[in-house]
Amino acid sequence: MAIKDVAALGYFVDIYDLVLFSIVRVPSLKALGLSGKDLDCFEEFL
Repeated sequence: MAIKDVAALGYFVDIYDLVLFSIVRVPSLKALGLSGKDLDCFEEFL
């Protein structure tokens, strides 16, 4: 594997993490028991 391939793979993993985080962020916070203003506060922080 060339350096270019490793860099491309790292970029793909970063994009995957961002997409996955945007999908599971709110359900995860709700599973932790946050709701209402607390949920809004943590969403802004994250």
